[in-house]
Amino acid sequence: MVRTRVNMPLTEAELADLLALAQQEARSAGSMARLLFLRGLAAYQQQAQQPQVTRSSTATPGTDHD
Repeated sequence: MVRTRVNMPLTEAELADLLALAQQEARSAGSMARLLFLRGLAAYQQQAQQPQVTRSSTATPGTDHD
């Protein structure tokens, strides 16, 4: 597998969260970041495949619902 590195800006709080999670799971920060990316990517792709639900107005034409 060919691997390419990608720089990603994180706030101090995000980095602290990443490092804490990595330590809890005995992983490197890079390994934890990759795992989180892959899980987020899978969730994003699953959500993108779901049909978009649009909200239609429930008001009956000609009635006031103030």
